[in-house]
Amino acid sequence: MRNSKKFYRLGAIAVLTLSAAFQFTSCSEDNETPKIDIAGTNVTTPQKNIAQKGVFVLNEGQKDTNKASLDYFDYSNGSFYLNLFPTINPNVTLGLGDTGNDIQVYKNKVYAVINGSNLVEVMNAKTGKHVASINIPACRFIAFNGNYAYVSSYIDPNDQTSATPKGSVYKVNLNTNTVETTVTVGYQPEGIAYANGKIFVANSGGYMYPNYEHSINVINPETMQIEKTIDAGLNLGKVALDKNDNLYVISTGNYSTVSSKIYVVNTATAALSDSIDTRVSAIAAAGDNLYIIGVEYKAPTYEATNSYSLYNTKTKELSKSGFITDGSDSRIVMPYAIAVNPDTKEIFVADAKDFKNPGQLYCYTADGKLKWSATTGIIPGHIAFTTTSLRGLK
Repeated sequence: MRNSKKFYRLGAIAVLTLSAAFQFTSCSEDNETPKIDIAGTNVTTPQKNIAQKGVFVLNEGQKDTNKASLDYFDYSNGSFYLNLFPTINPNVTLGLGDTGNDIQVYKNKVYAVINGSNLVEVMNAKTGKHVASINIPACRFIAFNGNYAYVSSYIDPNDQTSATPKGSVYKVNLNTNTVETTVTVGYQPEGIAYANGKIFVANSGGYMYPNYEHSINVINPETMQIEKTIDAGLNLGKVALDKNDNLYVISTGNYSTVSSKIYVVNTATAALSDSIDTRVSAIAAAGDNLYIIGVEYKAPTYEATNSYSLYNTKTKELSKSGFITDGSDSRIVMPYAIAVNPDTKEIFVADAKDFKNPGQLYCYTADGKLKWSATTGIIPGHIAFTTTSLRGLK
């Protein structure tokens, strides 16, 4: 999230006490199919006989504007829909909230992590209706296992005095949508994943310039205690798991003398197994490939340069010729997020453009040719596929 590492001081923390963080609001799940009174824009030929039925796009919206929004692509009719949440949920007075930071679909629910509003919004994946809001301060990313979710947060609820508190991982019971417990981790934790019976969380230390964090905490999900800390690169961020449960962790570097890099964690041994020297800002894993977007800012001008690379996770070969093969990457201003359909291997790239106006979503075929594009909300930053069709679309 661009410039989103908001500094939460004691005054803000005092308002969000541990007990408040554990509260949630919910409504009963309505089995009725809502009529979504938004006309979609047809962008491609319908596809009906595929496992993934749709694609959710969470737009961050500019910070402090309360304009996070949810877009949706429907495979069955080939149409793209803008800003669905307020239409489906008119009684949720503040809409989706401020600054969307992650979105995942799990067990027929959509979980949108809304950083600026300090909550995880839970929606029914079939209807888009509000199910619950789970209050977690400075929430960042979410991972799942069984009946639990694990959410990284910049705030340690047990530290009410420090001007620079460490972060936490919150354990959420998905049956009740309540927080059960937390564990203190490193400073400003970001990407989080569950693999091989452990939780892995990457710490950025984004507020600690120039002394960024360089640790990955390994947590036992039963005891919610740190079992091991893995030393890796500076300023760790987003993560991705491949089909063999190898965890790829982005190290952003220090924007000057230390370049970005990818570290690979063997989650079975909870140890570093490799690293990939390449410019990187966003990643997605599918099949034997790791898809890599590189947006790097170099001091003193901090002008961005973009790249699109493909890493074979089996042969460990990095192809810098890129996964976009038709030259259409020249249309992308600011590649900000990437996701790959696990079945069709279509590649989705979100373009945040100038971070002020609507962005663009590009869909590429498996061999890297532009298939379609659609206008999104402001700062499209997070993409999730769903095997459940969203009902009631025009």
